[in-house]
Amino acid sequence: MYQDPSSYKIKVTEKTHHEEAFFYLGVEGTDKKTVYVEDRLAAEIVRRSLEDIGKAFSERFSVEFLPGGVNPLLHSYIPAFALTEAHNVAVVLDGDAGGYSFEEHLSEIENKTDEGLKESIVTVSGTDIRFEVDGKDGSRDEDQLRECRIKYLKFVRECVLYLPKSTPEEFVWENMTKEIPELEWDEDYKKKFCQLTDYELDKRYDKPSSSDEIFVIQKMCLGSISSQSLGEFRDKLRSCLDKL
Repeated sequence: MYQDPSSYKIKVTEKTHHEEAFFYLGVEGTDKKTVYVEDRLAAEIVRRSLEDIGKAFSERFSVEFLPGGVNPLLHSYIPAFALTEAHNVAVVLDGDAGGYSFEEHLSEIENKTDEGLKESIVTVSGTDIRFEVDGKDGSRDEDQLRECRIKYLKFVRECVLYLPKSTPEEFVWENMTKEIPELEWDEDYKKKFCQLTDYELDKRYDKPSSSDEIFVIQKMCLGSISSQSLGEFRDKLRSCLDKL
């Protein structure tokens, strides 16, 4: 493992231990199994879903959001988790991150051609992932590269799932039972919550609400969501975490 001097990205090889990878990525080690998400509202949705399953189950997991959005997760963290074979980690991405066909069996991933593996990774991440592999006769070790790609896709299949809506804001807004005033709402769900927070805090003629104030209102709205609305995602989350 090393830091690329030009991009400052952490490069992980198959020989890297997962605890070493966590150190360089700035992720604290923990005895609990960890679910990583894109932002703090997504973290609250996951925590609420875990609590809905039950305290004995939820206490086995910590939920952390990693700054920077989806790209660092797809291009840095997930490769590190996959190549170091970290077995105590899951990742929840926003629905707009796309989605990988979970219907594929592990054997189908292993039997893909090299080009097929690359195409599947592009489907997951939006671009091919650069894996650092050893050189062989003046060129990269293609067998090692293939193994890296297979490990990445296996991790995505087993340990990555997606929120049921494009963004956490959309999921909360569309499922909350909190009554909202009759306003001319923006089409963007993030902006809807800005408007709602301004209204709730009577800031229509004052400076806009802060991100922390908006987050408080979002959590209040999340609290009004029924267990039934969480059902499908909660069940997928449990199925994923039961494998860890």
